[in-house]
Amino acid sequence: MASIARLDSEARVGRHCRILHIMSFLRRTRRFWIAGLLLAGLVAAVAADLRKSPEQAETIRVSKRDLTQEALIAGRVQARKTATLGFESMGTATRVAVEVGQRVAKGDLLIALDTRGLAAELARASATKAAALFDARLALTRAEQDLRDIQAKQAATLERARQTVRNTKAEFDQSEDVRQQVIAERGDQSSEARSALLTVRRAESAYRTAQGALREAQALAAQAEHMAQAALDQARADLTEVTQAAPDTPGLSALDAEVALAHFRLRKAELLSPIAGTVTAVNSTEGELVAAGTPVVTVETIDEVEIVADVPEIDIAKLVIGQKASVTFDAVKDMVALRATISRIHPSAVLIEGVPTYRMTLTIGERDERIRPGMTADIRVETGARAGVLALPSRALTTRDGRTSATVRLPDGRTEEREVSTGLRSTDGFVEITRGLADGGEVLLPVERRSRAP
Repeated sequence: MASIARLDSEARVGRHCRILHIMSFLRRTRRFWIAGLLLAGLVAAVAADLRKSPEQAETIRVSKRDLTQEALIAGRVQARKTATLGFESMGTATRVAVEVGQRVAKGDLLIALDTRGLAAELARASATKAAALFDARLALTRAEQDLRDIQAKQAATLERARQTVRNTKAEFDQSEDVRQQVIAERGDQSSEARSALLTVRRAESAYRTAQGALREAQALAAQAEHMAQAALDQARADLTEVTQAAPDTPGLSALDAEVALAHFRLRKAELLSPIAGTVTAVNSTEGELVAAGTPVVTVETIDEVEIVADVPEIDIAKLVIGQKASVTFDAVKDMVALRATISRIHPSAVLIEGVPTYRMTLTIGERDERIRPGMTADIRVETGARAGVLALPSRALTTRDGRTSATVRLPDGRTEEREVSTGLRSTDGFVEITRGLADGGEVLLPVERRSRAP
């Protein structure tokens, strides 16, 4: 086919040369009208000849090859552990114990604030608790004594009332015995009998009055004891409030909580490192007023790093935890690709420039001291592979209305469009052909894609 195309090209060049030769001859002889006629005829002949010579299409042979599909992702290096620390309350820095680049252990002092005001708050809270506890215990002791005094007093009052009832009952019974004796001796109509009856009635009235007085004394005693018991219960509740959260719930009381909070604030005046690592930022100096919540120290594990990447939704479905990857770094050109493993994939997406994106974290298998937090990383993750499968460049296929096809050259020279099924698309631009083509077959590259042919 290449030789045919070459001969065709040479013939066209010959025709153009003949046209130029004739035009030169006519100019010399000034026979312009003859030149015009000849030129028109030759142009018509060339156009007809071009119409008779169809453009030769490039063909690509269907062959077997190994395909690899990779996801290419940009990431960055970060420390595996990072602690950005600040104070919970405002204060003046009295000691800055570290500087940038210094290694610290877990629990080491980083920065300390002035604690004089916090110590005063703790002392006040402790004194308030002690005073409240003393008052509550004293009130309970007094309430217990008041209850005992009232119980003793009411017991004596009731006993006197009962004795009065007993005495008046005895007098009542005695007067009735006397009346019966007078009736027996003098008769019930005698003046002595009538006088004895009056005595009995007076004794009975006294007896009934004594009984009423006893009942009233019992009611008053019960009321007094009830009030004393209520005061005692309140004193016990007040003591409980000082010592615990609720009568049936163990825990800190309000005053204990104030003391504990003061202790907590005092401890928080010293900023201690929660991790072992390297100080990468110090944003405070001694004597400086530090605002609450302002980051003042950053500690990172710069010798333990990982890679994070934001993966667009088109690639995330191809990635799984435990998948292997290779990583290179723009800042370290001579470093060979390092092995890495996907360790975390965030379950939900965030929008980055309108594209749903998922955060992925990779663990590096090898440690290189040249890798530092903040470096950019190029990540390659193999997401699919096929060995010895039929494949074509994607430029040899045409997709219309969801159907993929290729133009096949038949043995007799004719061509036909044939629908094909595809599989894996490799990173280097080849597509697996699963149905529709045979090994060794010739496929025509679409004309509009020739300029991109390899």
